[in-house]
Amino acid sequence: MNHSVLIIGKKSFIGYNLNKYLKNFFEVDILSFEDLYNKKLNIYKYSYIINTSIHKNYIKKNYNRKFDLDRMIIDKFYNRNFKFIFMNTRKIYKPKINISEKSKIKPIDQYAKNKIKTENYLKKKL
Repeated sequence: MNHSVLIIGKKSFIGYNLNKYLKNFFEVDILSFEDLYNKKLNIYKYSYIINTSIHKNYIKKNYNRKFDLDRMIIDKFYNRNFKFIFMNTRKIYKPKINISEKSKIKPIDQYAKNKIKTENYLKKKL
């Protein structure tokens, strides 16, 4: 089966390097978040969507859904058949060695608090 990947975050360090690596194994397209809304895009051809873009206000300010790009992507393409790969942060967990997804949640900054809210929304929606 031919899997194709859409990476959102063309200017992102992670997006750029993820694209470089994954294109050795999959058909990969990379777009900026703005391109996602401005280009005619056949979203049905993608098996996976990975968002590596982030709004600067999402990092420092209290949660506001208009700055939550992951949520916007899911809301726009909700009824499509793809797997969404959510990039989270270790900042949401209590600092210690060998954290896992079952570790105690204790966000250390506003960005981590916002990521928890996004993750909870995605769990309910998906």
